Amino acid sequence: MPVSLPPALAVLLQERLKAELFRAEKLEGGVCNVVWRLPTADGLVAVRIGEPSALQWGASRHSELAALEAAYPMGPAVLMADPEAGWLVTEWIHGRHWSREEAGETANLQRIARQFASLHALAPPGGVRRLTLRSTLAALGAEPDPTTEAWLTALEEGAQIGLCHNDPHHRNILVDDHTAPRLVDWEYAGIGEVAIDLAEYANVHQLQERERRLLMDAYRAAGGRVSQLQFEAAGYLCQLRTALWESLASKKQS
Repeated sequence: MPVSLPPALAVLLQERLKAELFRAEKLEGGVCNVVWRLPTADGLVAVRIGEPSALQWGASRHSELAALEAAYPMGPAVLMADPEAGWLVTEWIHGRHWSREEAGETANLQRIARQFASLHALAPPGGVRRLTLRSTLAALGAEPDPTTEAWLTALEEGAQIGLCHNDPHHRNILVDDHTAPRLVDWEYAGIGEVAIDLAEYANVHQLQERERRLLMDAYRAAGGRVSQLQFEAAGYLCQLRTALWESLASKKQS
C-alpha cells in the first residue's frame, strides 16, 4: 500500500471500490497535491490528496466538489470525497494533454471555446463560492491604482456571471479524438466573470492576436456573451493576478 495514502481512505477505497492498492501509481502533481492512479474493480480512478498549503493559494475544497458535481461531464465524475480531509476520488479520464502549440490551433480553439460556452451557460450551482477578480486581487495584496480600477470597471460593467474553472491551462485539459475537451483540477473554481476563463486561456498559452480572435469568435458562435472590452480587461487583470501569485509564492518559499 502506498505509504502516503491516509489509512482511513485506503480502507474506504478497498471497501467501496475494491481498489488494488498495491498497484497504485503515484503521478506528477502540482505543488499543492499528490495524485495517484489506482486500479479498481470497475476500472481506473484518480485519487487526489491535497496539501493544506493549497488553501493558502486560494483553493476551496467544498467549492471544488460542488463545481465538479455541477459541471459533469465537462469534468470527471466524483466517486468519493472528503473536503475537510482534502482528498478526492474521481473517475480516471482517458486522454492526453495538449501541448502549448496545440492549444492555439484553430480546431482546438473552437473545441475549447464550445466547452467554455457550455460551462458558462450552466445555472450557477449552490455550494460554489462567488469569486471575482476584484476580490482575488485584493486578497493577493494588489495596491489600488487608476489603471487597475479602470480595467476592473470595464470588466464588471455588464459582466456575464457564471461557473468558471479559473485555471484552464493545457495541463488541466484532457482530450481524445472523439469527445469534447474535459477539464480537471477544479480547486480554484468559482462563480464569477466568465471572461476570466477565456482571458486566462489566452494568456497562459500566449495566444497571438489572430488566435485570440478565433477563440472569441468560436465562443460567441457557441452562444457565449463576452464583449471584446471585457476580454481585454480580464486579460490585463489575469496577468496581474499571476504576477501577484508568483510574488507571494516566492516569498513563502524563501
